[in-house]
Amino acid sequence: MKKEKRERRAGGEPALRRPGSKVRGAAAAKAVEATVEETVPAAVEERVTATVEEERAGGGMGERVKGRVGEEGDGGDVGDERPGTRRVRVRVRVKKRGLHSWRKVIGKVAAVLAVGGVLGWGLWRGGVAWGVFRGVKARELAEEAMASRQGADEEKAKVLMDEAMVVDGDDVVVLRAAVDLYGERRDNAVMPALKKLLLSEESGEEDLERAARVALDWGRMELAPVSALQEWSESGAGGMTEGRMVVVARWMLMRGEREEAERRLRRAVEAGSERGEAELGLCEVLLSGGGEGVDEGLERLERLIGDGESELRVRQRGAELAARVMGVEGVREKVDEERLAGFRAAFAPLVARLDPEDVVECQLWLHAMELAAEPESRQVVFGRVMEEFLSVAEVKQLRIARWFLELGAWERVLGIYEGNPRWVEAEEWEALRLEALLESGDFEGAKAVMGRMTAGVSALKREVFRYRIAAGLGGGDELRVGRMKLLRAAVEGDPEEVREAAEYAEGRGDRELAIGLYKVLEKDPEEEVLAKLEVAELQAGAVGGRAGAMVVLESLLSGWPRLEEVRNRLIRMRILEGRSGADDVAAAVEMAAGARGYAPFQVTAALARLVSGQSKEALELLEGNGGRNRREAEAVNPVVSAAVLAAGGREEDAKRVREAMGGRELTAGEKALLERWMPGEG
Repeated sequence: MKKEKRERRAGGEPALRRPGSKVRGAAAAKAVEATVEETVPAAVEERVTATVEEERAGGGMGERVKGRVGEEGDGGDVGDERPGTRRVRVRVRVKKRGLHSWRKVIGKVAAVLAVGGVLGWGLWRGGVAWGVFRGVKARELAEEAMASRQGADEEKAKVLMDEAMVVDGDDVVVLRAAVDLYGERRDNAVMPALKKLLLSEESGEEDLERAARVALDWGRMELAPVSALQEWSESGAGGMTEGRMVVVARWMLMRGEREEAERRLRRAVEAGSERGEAELGLCEVLLSGGGEGVDEGLERLERLIGDGESELRVRQRGAELAARVMGVEGVREKVDEERLAGFRAAFAPLVARLDPEDVVECQLWLHAMELAAEPESRQVVFGRVMEEFLSVAEVKQLRIARWFLELGAWERVLGIYEGNPRWVEAEEWEALRLEALLESGDFEGAKAVMGRMTAGVSALKREVFRYRIAAGLGGGDELRVGRMKLLRAAVEGDPEEVREAAEYAEGRGDRELAIGLYKVLEKDPEEEVLAKLEVAELQAGAVGGRAGAMVVLESLLSGWPRLEEVRNRLIRMRILEGRSGADDVAAAVEMAAGARGYAPFQVTAALARLVSGQSKEALELLEGNGGRNRREAEAVNPVVSAAVLAAGGREEDAKRVREAMGGRELTAGEKALLERWMPGEG
């Protein structure tokens, strides 16, 4: 035994302790680790780890340390297994770090990358597939919407187009269809769609044409692509589509070039394959000028409305045009009983083709035309309308009652309401009754109705009624409180109701309230553009409001930089208020050069030249286009026109323009401009 111990010690291996001696697992492991280090080949880079397990056996005595040599050895028991002694077994793992080990690591990494690549490729392909599917689905919905529009099913067309925009509102094909549909419906949803379309990299000239059509239909030339319109008008009709010829002709008509507009439309009618849009445009031009063209315009319009070959929607627009122009001086005198009979006959096949939802509206156009042509037959026409009223659904009865109110026949509305007890406390009818009382001037009666009203009229409408009642009763503190409550209710109100309230306040001359309500609408994507334009216009007309107007226009341009008319207006304000820079002057001159016949741009460029010390060039801009620029410029901004004329040595003309302004309220910038060039006139 002693010899065995000596051999162990000689080999560097510690002797085992007798029972009762204190041997800790860590120490034993360290000793065995030293032994194992000598048995592993020195050529192999190694790492030795040892774990020691202690477990008590029998009476709590006994500790076992397990050891195993990984890859280089099996390990084994170390120690004496004599009874009563502590047995120590050490498990040793040796890990080599060599080329073989790194191959394993690289293999694992490669496997992970391969799996990630497969998954990533699958996700990418899935995204592409979903994008393709979404685009196809959205286009299918848009196509169905346009087909419904052709069939005069306006409500279905609207629902389908809304769904298409939800599925993929960034697809350029869908956006084009949306602009066409929403624009014709006068639906404010056209604004965000048009904005997206014009900002798209795929937009082209046909999209500028769409923007021009929206601007003309809505009467908002701030949206018009002026440079493109001017270029088309100067290039002649060669190579133009029928639709573009109509747009250009309408643009010319708006600017007073009636003869040229008529000539182009006649050419479009002759060249057009369907003779729908161009024919309607020609009717509008002929009826707008009075004189000899009216008879031809009425004949063409009657024929278009009854023409079963023309598009249904064009015929509907023709019927609406007939109702709108029939009361115009120069047209009304040309309409006799025979002409009215002809229009009635033309309306009959149109009504037969229409969706039931649109029949009543078309019939009301015909009745409006009859009233305009024969004002003395008012009660007779109203009697016919009441007969139709009793035969239609309740929702259409409400529309007819509102038509009476639009014509100022509030007594008819009150009579209808009082004769139908089932409508008492019905939301729409209660609101209509209130409107009729307000229109009649019975503000006390309206106040009493408001006190008893329990129907579900919206909070905003309720505050609008209270505001109108307070205004009708003389204002005071009640009106001031009403204005505050109305603004608070507008924050959560329906955008359409907010817009109606803003238009009412603007019409009443309550500029502050109107601006506040339009500012609420700025937060709605569909209302934002028009609301900002209204705010800028109202603020620009107020003393000291130009700074606020410029902020609004700058905000609008930051999201829609292609609004040329808005940019032109902003530059003119900056120059007048002394806040312009070299970039503004250069931009004004560039825009005027791109639209040589467009007076608003010429006025701003002339002003830019004038403040730059180039009075001769300013006068040339104003006198250009055969003198027509000057005449139009006086209407656009007489202050700038007077200053430019005075600076160019045309004092008499400048005085004439200044006198024509009368007592017009001038801004600080306009006063300074007149004082600079016409001392004593500012």
